[in-house]
Amino acid sequence: MISLPRFSVENRVLVNMLMVAIILGGTYGGLTLVREMFPESRPNQVVISSIYPGATPAEVEKGIAIRIEEAIKDVEDIDKIETTIGEGSCTILVTMKSGAKDLDLVVNDFKAAIDTIPRDELPADAEETRVMKFEPQLPVISVSIYGEVDEATLKDVGRQVRDDLLVLLPESKLELSGVRKAELLVEVEPEKLVGYRLSLAEIAETIRHSNLDLPAGQVKTPRQNVAIRTLMETDDADRISDTILRTTAGGQVVRISDVGRVIDGFEDSDVRGRFNGHPSVSVTVYKTGDGDAVEIATRVKAYVAGRGRQPMDWDWLSRLKSRLGMVAPAMRIYEQQKNEPFPAALEVMVHTDLSRFIADRLDLVKRNGVWGLALVFGSLLFFLNWRVAFWVMMGVLLSIAGAIMVMHIIGETLNLISMFGLIIALGLLVDDAIVVGDNVFARVEQGEEPHLAAIRGTEEVTWPVVIAVLTTIGAFMPLMFIEGQIGDFMGVLPVVVTCALGISLLEALSILPCHLAEWLTPVRRDLGDEPPRHWLARIARPLRAAQQNAVRRLTEHHYTGLLQRTIHYRYVTVTLAFAGLLIALGFILGGRVPFVFVQKMDAESILLNVRMPVGTPIEETQRTMEAIEALATDKNRFPEIQTIYTLLGVSLRIGEHGTSETAGTHLAQAIIELTTMDERERPSEDIIAEMRAETDKLSGVTWIKYQSMQGGPGGAEIEMEITGKHLPNLLAAADVIKKTLAGFSGVYDIADDFEAGRREVQIQLRDSARPLGITARALALEVRGAFYGLEARTLQRDREDVDIMVRFPEERRRQIYELEAMHIATPDGRMIPFREVARIEEAPGYSSLRRVNQRRAVVVSADVDHSQGNPQEIAAALFATIRQLEAQYPGLRIEFGGNRRELAKSFGSLKRDLLIALVVIFVLLAGLFKSYIQPMIVMTAIPFGLIGVVAGHYVMGYPLTILSIIGLVALAGIAVNDSLILVDFINKERARGTPIFEAVISAGQRRLRPIILTSLTTILGLAPMMAETSFQARFLIPMAISISFGLMFTTVLTLLVVPSIYLIVADFSRLAIRVWYGPEPRCPTAV
Repeated sequence: MISLPRFSVENRVLVNMLMVAIILGGTYGGLTLVREMFPESRPNQVVISSIYPGATPAEVEKGIAIRIEEAIKDVEDIDKIETTIGEGSCTILVTMKSGAKDLDLVVNDFKAAIDTIPRDELPADAEETRVMKFEPQLPVISVSIYGEVDEATLKDVGRQVRDDLLVLLPESKLELSGVRKAELLVEVEPEKLVGYRLSLAEIAETIRHSNLDLPAGQVKTPRQNVAIRTLMETDDADRISDTILRTTAGGQVVRISDVGRVIDGFEDSDVRGRFNGHPSVSVTVYKTGDGDAVEIATRVKAYVAGRGRQPMDWDWLSRLKSRLGMVAPAMRIYEQQKNEPFPAALEVMVHTDLSRFIADRLDLVKRNGVWGLALVFGSLLFFLNWRVAFWVMMGVLLSIAGAIMVMHIIGETLNLISMFGLIIALGLLVDDAIVVGDNVFARVEQGEEPHLAAIRGTEEVTWPVVIAVLTTIGAFMPLMFIEGQIGDFMGVLPVVVTCALGISLLEALSILPCHLAEWLTPVRRDLGDEPPRHWLARIARPLRAAQQNAVRRLTEHHYTGLLQRTIHYRYVTVTLAFAGLLIALGFILGGRVPFVFVQKMDAESILLNVRMPVGTPIEETQRTMEAIEALATDKNRFPEIQTIYTLLGVSLRIGEHGTSETAGTHLAQAIIELTTMDERERPSEDIIAEMRAETDKLSGVTWIKYQSMQGGPGGAEIEMEITGKHLPNLLAAADVIKKTLAGFSGVYDIADDFEAGRREVQIQLRDSARPLGITARALALEVRGAFYGLEARTLQRDREDVDIMVRFPEERRRQIYELEAMHIATPDGRMIPFREVARIEEAPGYSSLRRVNQRRAVVVSADVDHSQGNPQEIAAALFATIRQLEAQYPGLRIEFGGNRRELAKSFGSLKRDLLIALVVIFVLLAGLFKSYIQPMIVMTAIPFGLIGVVAGHYVMGYPLTILSIIGLVALAGIAVNDSLILVDFINKERARGTPIFEAVISAGQRRLRPIILTSLTTILGLAPMMAETSFQARFLIPMAISISFGLMFTTVLTLLVVPSIYLIVADFSRLAIRVWYGPEPRCPTAV
């Protein structure tokens, strides 16, 4: 059977066509891959939402939330049920276990479970429950329209911008915020109701039946059928005011205008938007499906720049297409919009541009990749013949192109993690090619013809190379199954590395031998000292001679002498290696190299949440936010702040499962956008610290929380979830935990998510009401109509639903005595004072409620300044407090959430994945060596890599992170490659009859160059990333440190310690034979 190397060497045309096909496929894939910041997360959650308009959180909990939780609790594979209850709504987030069935089927199961709830057990006014997959939406860019104009103008322009962008971005979702829904409000005077003996329900019912269009059949004339319709629907406030409510016995007509007025305005909502201190509305564009975030943002910026008649900074690809006559879509949009300028009174600006971060981060990784490629090529030129180095380098480029082509085929995207995977692969891709190329060239130097040397040299190392690649893949592949947020983000990395290594292996065993056979020249020993004829050769010969002399001195003098001493004192050598491993462990356990989940990075956007005392009017909240806006826009103090977008009436919380929003007049949030890190002198944490020092001085504020919007995995540094049946116990435990946290240095922004509600008026029906025919439902509906409103009708106007609401005027809804002054209509038309049929009691209420797994919950969270405290150590110190509280309050349960929960998930799966990787590596090595002992010798390089990992983090000043551990797992596959090739050559030398000591030294000398080179290329490929100072790289640098420094140490240990362990095993083997068979061995010595 013909071998792959022989086939490729003898079929050069086919091989070259394959190479061209891979290059073209990679080029096309690179130009068409979707760009995003991080890979999309794998959804395993279902969202159940329900609306109960006007209800308090306690009413929503009792009437809806508990019933839904009870109905769905028996659905299979539920991991966690989290319920957030606000005024008039509840959201239930159900997290499924790993390995659960398809989410579409799960959604159907939940719908079926909820349908089992009898409809009469749910509140009559509750809207239909919605069940859907939880799919995090990524905001790409926002457009704010602002200026000192009326609300209607802002809304009209905002809707126009949204509608225009919907046409230009059909693949995206757009959301208009900072606007209120249009509403026709029928304000009824209470005294007029009493005078005319009318109820709000009657007025709403009259409007409902008189303001409508209905088909009335058709007239079948001899010529044609004519449709009949009643056209009585109107959204005109004057016509609605003329609606007749009643005609008295005396013939008097009572119209709506007689009991109140109709206002064409906006719903009674407290959500307001502000941008840079001015009233605003904003359009946020979300990426959905396979949309390219950079292209989406470019089109939005082109639209705004075109309508604003501002210059546009085009990227190189758009400019190239323009010169070639191919107008990019964004350029076409820019030219079209120049004819439709924005109104002069308004300003329009894009902000929170995610594409800027994506482009910067991808450029960063590309820049580091190019530098790494150059360093790899330089190291190849130093150690290898220039022809071999050139084709090895071509193999790297070909492998990257092939990996990009496969990524495009399987639907992966171009993001920070996938590109980092290519950088990691950069140094690994040359390993197999170096082994093949070095072995082929060694044969050529021994006088073998290049054609035969290419075939035989490749065949000689085929299996070791295949096993080496498979062990590396075996170490990376389990990383696909890491659980938690880290798994969602890092899952693409092993896919990219595996694709690149697979293409690299194909190239090394087929394409590379073909080109070496063609390009290498036979050694001419008959030329002697004849000077070269070409001037380039005359320059290159002394350089080449110096390089060969340097390599020879390294091999024959320095390394050989050191190797002889280490194997002579092999027991001391191995003891020192183990001592180094113990010291590294001591550095970790002693805190000299601290551990954090994910290192804090600099951010270019800051989320600021403000909470005032519950019940604070929206006007007071706005004054507080105006003070913050004035501070942020002070260019003398904060020149780094570009924009500040404020939203009054809501508070956004970014947690481990995305974002959640809470509404209230006492809440506000602001998104502050900073200049890029390259354009400012101080990091975002310093800016936050200065702003916090000023905002803490504001009076009347409950708390202000700053959160860096860094992207990537993460959550609160410390988050504790307290669950139980009795809310007072939960709050007492939360207070104890907050006080305990306050005692640690470096802990700040300590808060819990419980919020005492506004005062609550509870209405009780008197016994005297029932004989009058007034039921609890009738009373509740009348009070609800007066203060919340009754929905009489919903109309369509300009593609927007417009509700007609009936209620008391705003000034009659501000005092409790207005409730007591109401009159309630009886079934026979009498108007009875409220006091005679009901009584009221005041009690504290809830602003929001949280439940976890059908139990009340309170979450305590805090952040930690890593320069003053370690989150893991603080969390460990809290265990005593937790045990004490759980003992003090029976039924109370306290668990860690946030980063610590994610850490537990990731670590748990990493242990399993590391074990799987080690088993896979052992099986592959055992199959190659046909031995149980030699795979263990090869794998001894793995634990010693920890020495380099710890040393690298200590020297570079980085803490260990979860990515450092992932890098250590990946290192397991990389580290064995050099040991594998070395042990394989020792075995081949011994098979030729060479004594064991000479075999070890000979194999070490022969494999020194490729071992150093394979390790050096990987280290140099990652070196630019480790030297990077930009904030975008800090997330990934710990993994680069683990691989680079770990490989640095394992290389030295492979060259010195592995031969020593090999000989120690041989010593014990001889000892065992001597003990078993006696002084004279009767069987050959074997390892």
